[in-house]
Amino acid sequence: MVVDPVLKGFDLNIAAVDESSPLEGIGLGLYATEFIHKYLRFNPTDQELMERLEAKVRDGGARSDPLIDKFIPTIEVEYGYPHPQQLPGVTMDGTIKHFFCRPRAFESGRRKHRKIKAERNDRTAWHKTGKSMALKANGRLTGWKNILVLYTNTRKTNWVMHEYRLSDVEDEEGGELVLCKIFYQTGEPKRRSVLRTQENKCPTCGCGCGGMDV
Repeated sequence: MVVDPVLKGFDLNIAAVDESSPLEGIGLGLYATEFIHKYLRFNPTDQELMERLEAKVRDGGARSDPLIDKFIPTIEVEYGYPHPQQLPGVTMDGTIKHFFCRPRAFESGRRKHRKIKAERNDRTAWHKTGKSMALKANGRLTGWKNILVLYTNTRKTNWVMHEYRLSDVEDEEGGELVLCKIFYQTGEPKRRSVLRTQENKCPTCGCGCGGMDV
């Protein structure tokens, strides 16, 4: 099966396929969003996400295909970091959503506070877990990945965010365009598509999301 390169990062949705499904010869010109939503599932690896981010940042976004905006929309963040329940399409059933945004962490000494503007007096913020992971392609450093967990009043929640950014250095600049993968961690991880040759569990959240897929 030949697939248009613009569909890189999409998996075949086996549950939607039957004998009459027009899948053979998928090629150039396949940009029907309704077809993609029915037969394909956006399930990119870390490296594929970095490629999408790089295309969005480089040359003023000229290399980014308009199709991807339907699967990775750009959101505005007024203060600090976004709250998952204020983002479009985000649910608590384990579904993964992706967004481009420009969050900003507030520095206090040597620590960075990823605060969220709360409607009440709750102290809500994303906490980084572990060290930043260097992401490489063909031996070249392409950027960094942070894994964050949402806390409310020091209580850990099940909200998880994987943050991807382009940089040659580990230290964050703040205000730069990043790509965020957000989901609510439920019970057992869901089985990945059969088009993926290997399931790679994230070392931090164990979600089966391909956390080390670089």
